[in-house]
Amino acid sequence: MRSPSFRAFAAVAPPCLAALALALVAAPARAEPIVVLGVEAVGVPDAQAQALTDALRAELKKRPTVQVMPGKDYVEMKLLFGCTDEAQLGACMAQVGKSLVADRLLLGTLRGDTKAAKSQGKVDAQLFPAQWDPKLGIHVT
Repeated sequence: MRSPSFRAFAAVAPPCLAALALALVAAPARAEPIVVLGVEAVGVPDAQAQALTDALRAELKKRPTVQVMPGKDYVEMKLLFGCTDEAQLGACMAQVGKSLVADRLLLGTLRGDTKAAKSQGKVDAQLFPAQWDPKLGIHVT
């Protein structure tokens, strides 16, 4: 049986996910390969972060301009590629994107406070181009 907080999350998630997917993904001329890395859970059950990851992937698959590539876990990729410095996250994620043969990476963190009287959560999502110019310190699209 799912917890009340999970059911509440599941009830509001679809409209929010559609808006998030539309805001993060512009319409390119061809189907753009995107990898949705598994959402990181901070202060929430892993099952909620997995549900959000699955919902993001499903929503993006509905878009004809997006080719959702097989995903990996965000935390696993950070550890594997040594992405420990937040200031260098863009350059590091560009390496991850190239290794996964994707034009862009969608990654996120679901934060919550399970001790609060009302279960609340916050989603931080970032869309990284797999092109990174280290001299300029910017993404190249």
